[in-house]
Amino acid sequence: MIFMCGSLLEGARRHDVFGAELPAFEAKLRNWARARGSDGRYFAMPSPGDAVDGVVVPVDPALIEKADRTQSLANLHRAIAIVDVDDVRTWAFVYTRREDAMRVA
Repeated sequence: MIFMCGSLLEGARRHDVFGAELPAFEAKLRNWARARGSDGRYFAMPSPGDAVDGVVVPVDPALIEKADRTQSLANLHRAIAIVDVDDVRTWAFVYTRREDAMRVA
């Protein structure tokens, strides 16, 4: 699964990236915050005590490659995080950024 809290929250944008309609499930990413980089793009960043609402989508290796390509254009890289989906705690990939100038939105 991939956790999304930025532009990929929009179904049309997910379709553009993945080439298919993917089911999305509401999720909460704990100990992370939604941030906006100096380029205006939103992403998740570690932040103890905070939480981000978003969605998770199930993916296979081919879809992960598509996400990696698209997100790398925004200077994002894939990490692993714990998410809550329907009161069940599990793991998902999340895209984050290494950048000096980040600010929480």
